[in-house]
Amino acid sequence: MNYIKIIEKKVLKDVRIKMAEEFDRNFERQAFFNRRWKASRGGGHTLLKTGRLRRSLLSRVEGNNIRFSSDAPYAKIHNKGGKIPITPKMRRFFLFKFHSTKDTFYYNMSRHKANKITMPKRQFIGYHRALDKPVNQTIEHVLDREAKELFKQNEELFKRLRRH
Repeated sequence: MNYIKIIEKKVLKDVRIKMAEEFDRNFERQAFFNRRWKASRGGGHTLLKTGRLRRSLLSRVEGNNIRFSSDAPYAKIHNKGGKIPITPKMRRFFLFKFHSTKDTFYYNMSRHKANKITMPKRQFIGYHRALDKPVNQTIEHVLDREAKELFKQNEELFKRLRRH
């Protein structure tokens, strides 16, 4: 494997880690970088009731790309927003929740005339210009580290050649 490919792999690995850290911070910020999420009903931390969504984020390097995904079935609807069909099973669940909590929200949802619920977009992964600076700094750091290592190796090689 040539040296350029090795450096490229190191850059992608470190950038993947930096991006994963930034996406994880979105859960602390309750925002996609500077875009606040619509608050969850009932208060508390949005998208953090159990922490499963946050823990489900996966990342991997595929060729020259970094891919982020989640195995949580509700990740896509939260990240992109959209409409969720209200099924008869959901209506029964809402009615059960109303009887156990006495929260009229659940009663209203069980009797809701619409056939869909609109889920607001609460993006937590994806491109944002706020990633540019930490990603560029990470790339510069890796290249600087590798250049110093290459210089050190070449310096040792020149010392050995001068001795002969």
